[in-house]
Amino acid sequence: MDTGNKCLRGISLVPGVCQVTSLVENIYLRPIIQPLPRTLRNAARRPLKKEILIIFIELSSGKLGIGECWTAGIGIEALTEIINTKLIPAITAKTPKQARHTLQTHLEQAIEENNKAHASSISGLDCALWVAEAKDKNIPLYQLLGGNHEPVYSYASGGLYNDNKKLNDLADEVRGFIAKGFDAIKIKVGGAPIKEDVARVRVVRQAIGRDKKLMIDANGALSSEDAVTLSEQIKDQDIYWLEEPCLEGLTDLRKKCKIPICGYEQQIGRQSFIDLIVPGLLEYVQFDLSICGGITEGRQILTASGRLPVSLHGSSSVALYLTNLHFATAFRAIKSVEFHMVHQWSLANIEGHKFNIKDGLTKVSNKSGIGFDLKPSDIP
Repeated sequence: MDTGNKCLRGISLVPGVCQVTSLVENIYLRPIIQPLPRTLRNAARRPLKKEILIIFIELSSGKLGIGECWTAGIGIEALTEIINTKLIPAITAKTPKQARHTLQTHLEQAIEENNKAHASSISGLDCALWVAEAKDKNIPLYQLLGGNHEPVYSYASGGLYNDNKKLNDLADEVRGFIAKGFDAIKIKVGGAPIKEDVARVRVVRQAIGRDKKLMIDANGALSSEDAVTLSEQIKDQDIYWLEEPCLEGLTDLRKKCKIPICGYEQQIGRQSFIDLIVPGLLEYVQFDLSICGGITEGRQILTASGRLPVSLHGSSSVALYLTNLHFATAFRAIKSVEFHMVHQWSLANIEGHKFNIKDGLTKVSNKSGIGFDLKPSDIP
């Protein structure tokens, strides 16, 4: 009986043997909206709610992958429309690898149009596909990416502006981060008069001591001139990096600023980072897997970064944080992962997913996927 060449799509032929490869079968979108205190703000805006869009991809094997989209400035409704109308029909009934290839074609269009909603939708799906494939192969994501099981360095991100808090409250806040096992802290600047920001930086440095790393993040809210002024007034505070100082005038700032520059988390696609790296505008490359194009494009950004150290941005959910941990342990160029102390989704604290951090180091799960067994039905 002739059994050759009867493998269907999604089934690969190994000499004489048909091996089943799982296909994308179902995609579930789960929005989460959490109110934020009206007194809280960063340097650029005062959001009244935190929006999160979680994506589940179910393979024909029943295995689930999880991903997350960037929502800031986009919104859940716009993302849902793109995913349902453009992307789900394009990747359904394909293998994870085939689906990722299809998404890369869509990413090219998103980059050409500078469409962040499209790029965010692609990114969430791409990450979920990688996780689903790892679950399907019963291996951790870092192993699928070619990495080893090693701890990852995380820093605590907080220090937002709060109308009801004073400098001593900020000092107590960051000391609390150190007590949780972190040895690097990031706070906001750029959303107050320079004199006030200088005072904030100084009180935090005094609170955490000189042996801890201190980063500052302006959310692109400073002018190039003000960024220079601020950097001059805190140059004795041993600032590890100044993140997203300005949206314009970075070339001029780089010539005058003595503090290393880190950025830019909202960029999509490798070329946007190459445009920052080649002219020498960055000392630290920072990207976000939920908007840059996902893990597939993130690997290309790593290559483009060359010898520059890389940090992964993340400010919403445990799903992205765990994905970041696995991605980071797979590539030595990644020196740190952000753990947001304010915007971290509450499921970070569910049983089995509490993070033990010591000296900034976090252990990466050795379970399949990202070690997270959340199901669509777990989110109301």
